Amino acid sequence: EGKEGWTSPEWNGYPTAIWEQSHEHDYVAVVTAPTCTEEGYTTYTCACGDSYIADKVAALGHDYQEGKCNRCGEADPDYKPVLPPVQFKDVAENAWYKGAVDYAVTNGLMNGVGDGKFEPESPMTRAMLVMVLWRYAGEPAEGKNEFSDVAEDAWYAEAVAWAAENGVVTGVGNGKFDPDGKITREQMATILYRYSKAQGIDVSKRAELTAFPDGTKVSGYAAEALSWAVAEGLINGSDGKLLPQGNATRAQVATILMRYIETVME
Repeated sequence: EGKEGWTSPEWNGYPTAIWEQSHEHDYVAVVTAPTCTEEGYTTYTCACGDSYIADKVAALGHDYQEGKCNRCGEADPDYKPVLPPVQFKDVAENAWYKGAVDYAVTNGLMNGVGDGKFEPESPMTRAMLVMVLWRYAGEPAEGKNEFSDVAEDAWYAEAVAWAAENGVVTGVGNGKFDPDGKITREQMATILYRYSKAQGIDVSKRAELTAFPDGTKVSGYAAEALSWAVAEGLINGSDGKLLPQGNATRAQVATILMRYIETVME
């Protein structure tokens, strides 16, 4: 560019010179617009084949609204739809657990029991709680059922297999899981504690269980987990008591799960 060129052929044994005029580039610009994830730029190309890239523009980034990017349509991985509260005829608007029941149901953690009811005061079974955590974990297909009292076609079989594989549950002995057994408050604390450890979450917080009049009644296997659950504010006691062997009702489970997700997981 900007310089003359020449060729030197031979004629009859003598060199000759043919001078050529210098070439000036005439570039055509082609603009590549930026996308959500890729930067934009302009490519300048001349008829002689010379080209270069300039005028770069940063990637736009996603513009998520209501779970989807307005520009490229990609789904928002962090989107949680805000659904209207589910109305159950046995859950009063002023019930202390109303918000927790709405949270658990709208987030797909728990369901009603049919006929428009939630049965907040009914006990939660071990299978039900494991199913809730399995749903929250994204329903992973992991593990193999090793419990003699868990049928392969049971609605909770995959959840129990996953929980056992990840050390969330260990069964009740003799190769059994006791899926229909009522979950106690200390068992629930233990399962949440083990699940947290499996997720790599810090579970070092501790509270003095002796502050409760029934603190000495906590089973040895559950003491550490229940101490952690109290320290995290997941379990606050009932009428000043821990009630470690007391059955956890569906309303209590919904409340503890909401606290767990909002304070420990987030």
